[in-house]
Amino acid sequence: MKIRLIYWLTAVALFLIFIAYLAIPKKVMQEEFGSVLEQSEYIVVSEEDRAVIREIITTLVHTQLTVLPFKKGYMESLGKKLVGRVNTFEFLAVIFTEPDLVADMKILQKSTFKYKKFTEGLQPKLLKDYQKAGFYQRVTKFSKHLRLDEAEFMTILNHCLDAAKREEKVAFLPMMDYLISD
Repeated sequence: MKIRLIYWLTAVALFLIFIAYLAIPKKVMQEEFGSVLEQSEYIVVSEEDRAVIREIITTLVHTQLTVLPFKKGYMESLGKKLVGRVNTFEFLAVIFTEPDLVADMKILQKSTFKYKKFTEGLQPKLLKDYQKAGFYQRVTKFSKHLRLDEAEFMTILNHCLDAAKREEKVAFLPMMDYLISD
């Protein structure tokens, strides 16, 4: 009898906690518990786009170099799904907030050819982003999202942008190395 009462009280308590969770606005919870970034500092990417990014990175990392050219069309079709939906910093934020993808990036870094090609692919996208209004606001949001030292990251990024403007193909290698090592 006492065991049933304990189960019943536990169920009621869990139900009330669940109702409170639904009823209390998230902003209030964030202010109360304070360990969460302000809502405006979050980089939000849909689960569908996250899945595409995961597929791009895992395919790139776990496909043998000799097989990768045969997957080029597939990889390009995945990339096209993200055009106009995810900017470069959102793409990178997904990669560097998911532990499995961070581990994959460390593997990718060891494959010089793949890593170099991945980094070269970032250059035109980041330069295009740079020319759009709000670039540094996106950089700030990205830095805060990943909890990077904003000044240090900005210095590295500006160095990379200068190299990219001089058309150095691997201009963003230092930025990627910084993100992977952090």
